[in-house]
Order: sequence, then structure tokens, then C-alpha cells
Amino acid sequence: MSQRLAGLVPRTVRPFLLGLGLALATTALWAHLAAAPPTLAQGPPSPPDSGVQRDRMIQELAAANQKLAEMTEILKEIRDGKTGEKPPRANPRP
Repeated sequence: MSQRLAGLVPRTVRPFLLGLGLALATTALWAHLAAAPPTLAQGPPSPPDSGVQRDRMIQELAAANQKLAEMTEILKEIRDGKTGEKPPRANPRP
């Protein structure tokens, strides 16, 4: 049987066909192995929840307001001189 097929393809073309077949097989294998794995089906991205964002902003503003209130109290104490400490002298005398 191989002798009947050998008569169909000339001897000079056989190495070319063998190389072509090997190149196609290598390309197919490479494409299969290099392909990215299939991903799981994911739904459309959900829009951001504006209520959660608003609550987070309110919490951050409340924290900033508390810090500013504490800073204001400290500055008032310094202004009124009620810290209980003596201010350092600008030019201490020896």
C-alpha cells in the first residue's frame, strides 16, 4: 500500500510535505497550549452604590469636623493662656 502512495507523490516533494505537516502540527499545538484559559461567566459590572458613598463621605466629614473642633479648643486654650504652663521666654537672662 505504501508503494501505491509512493507513486503518487514524487520523491523530491516528500521532504517538503513532511516539513509542512510538521509545521502545521506544531502551530496547532502551540496555539492550543498558548491560548488563555476560558474565564468564568461574569455579569455586567454593578454601578457604584451612591448611598454607601454618601454614608462614607458623611463619616469622613464627621471625623474631620471632630479633629477641627479639637484643634480649635487647643488654639483657644493657647490664646487664653489656660494651658497651665508658662510660655518660654524669648531671651532668657543668665
